[in-house]
Amino acid sequence: MKTHRVGDVNGDRTHGLLRCIPEATGLGIGVLWFRTRADSQAAAWGLVPGVTCFEGAFTVSGEERASTFASAMAQLAQCPLVFLAPDTGVEVKRLPYGSRGSARYVYWREMAALFERGQSLLVQQHHARVKREPFEASLVAQFKARLAPAEVTVFSTPHEAFFLVLQERHAGLLPAIKECVHSRWEGQLSKSNGGAA
Repeated sequence: MKTHRVGDVNGDRTHGLLRCIPEATGLGIGVLWFRTRADSQAAAWGLVPGVTCFEGAFTVSGEERASTFASAMAQLAQCPLVFLAPDTGVEVKRLPYGSRGSARYVYWREMAALFERGQSLLVQQHHARVKREPFEASLVAQFKARLAPAEVTVFSTPHEAFFLVLQERHAGLLPAIKECVHSRWEGQLSKSNGGAA
């Protein structure tokens, strides 16, 4: 995940969104930070009440990554919602799992493993150099096709998007989440369904 410090606008929005979810719903959040460097963000995540953070480092090796991810799943097993914070975003075709540069991405197999055991997801995606709305719409379509969630909602900033992918049992909490985000971050975090503004 790209390092965000307190006082950094993007970091404040991220932490603000994470605060809104448990405050509006009572859901505990697991943070799976795809850390590729030795620095720690434990202090920053500590600003969000009720967060359980996994900070094991992810490497290029597919075997080592699978082992690290298994440890993350074990630590975050009791969290109803998991925030996936890769350095760049969702996997791209040009970087297969285990290839050089793949540590910056979260892979569909990993999201499916979490979702299939009943956890909802919040996935951070830094904007690629493409038109934002079609790009977000394409990712929403992929989430729907691959995971079959009850709801997919996008919270966007000028530089990144957060895809909230909800289980059926959590879908009824979406209005409360949207209301919290709207009341605290109007004009800074825009929300949409299906990638449309």
